[in-house]
Amino acid sequence: MLGRHGSAVAVAQLRQLLSELLRDHLQAQLHPATSTGVPIEVAVEFAVASLLGLIDWWLDHDRPYSPQQLEKMYRQLTEPGIRAALRPA
Repeated sequence: MLGRHGSAVAVAQLRQLLSELLRDHLQAQLHPATSTGVPIEVAVEFAVASLLGLIDWWLDHDRPYSPQQLEKMYRQLTEPGIRAALRPA
């Protein structure tokens, strides 16, 4: 993962770091007593796995888009769904 020369240890550490950052970000935006349609952990796993998969694809395909373009596309694909999923149930 993360390109042809990715290290499983580095990927695992990156996954953990990204998960922690995103979880903290999402929890800060929700009221503590809010029950959402999708558990935060599921949304975090979805977003992080999607991001790492997209980066892996990007590196394996010789970076056909700039990092800024890739980030914009990632956000367009993930943010609306995550927002909708975390609305109060």
